[in-house]
Amino acid sequence: MIEAANQKKVKNFIILVSIAVPVLVTILYFLPKPESFTPEQMKNIYILPKLNATFNAFVFLSLLGAFFAIKNKKIALHKSLTTLAMTLSALFLVSYVAFHSMAPTTSYPKGEDFRTLYLIILASHIILSALSLPFILMTYA
Repeated sequence: MIEAANQKKVKNFIILVSIAVPVLVTILYFLPKPESFTPEQMKNIYILPKLNATFNAFVFLSLLGAFFAIKNKKIALHKSLTTLAMTLSALFLVSYVAFHSMAPTTSYPKGEDFRTLYLIILASHIILSALSLPFILMTYA
């Protein structure tokens, strides 16, 4: 009976997070950006995309390691590496939100050859990231 109650709590948490994250990121997009940063502060803000890329690289390596760990039946290592990947992904999300809440919006220039392709890739990335979140959380739980 306790197991079923815990499952319901986990399910409700996953639903809440899966709705809250895309909603908050969408709200963030429409909020006005602060305009009173010094050049030195802006320089520091633009470190965040590099940090995001680093987080993503280590998430990839963690998941790759987790894949090989489970293939070799090293379950404890697999769990550790997937936990590391989830932690780094959460840090990525915080850094991503921080950057986009402070940096000015960058738009792909109109009339450029690859603008349509870029916007298609961007839209699919946004949609798929939102749709995949509950599945990632269910798998991890």
